[in-house]
Amino acid sequence: MKDKAEKLFELTDKGRFPPTMPNAPPKIQEMRNVLSDGYRDLRIKLFAEYYSEEQMDALLDFYESDLGRSILKAQGAIEEQFEKEMSEYVQKLNRGEDGGIGVVVEPKK
Repeated sequence: MKDKAEKLFELTDKGRFPPTMPNAPPKIQEMRNVLSDGYRDLRIKLFAEYYSEEQMDALLDFYESDLGRSILKAQGAIEEQFEKEMSEYVQKLNRGEDGGIGVVVEPKK
């Protein structure tokens, strides 16, 4: 069952954790990697606990189909665009636009 949960994770969740941060300090990158591993392990554990084998098989069959792959591709594009637009929106709020209060965090010197 764990093998199927791992495969389901690889198909559906693998790219959902924030990408690597190549310009981040080593400690930050290390923490991101630890969090990414923990995210993966927890998702797989929960898939195995909450899905029956029959449900897991049905999900795998679906996500491995042409329709399933096209839906995963669309979901990935939606998530990527959402993160981009949300980041832009938060920046506007921080500048005091669109009803924001103009919070500006100064970098540490």
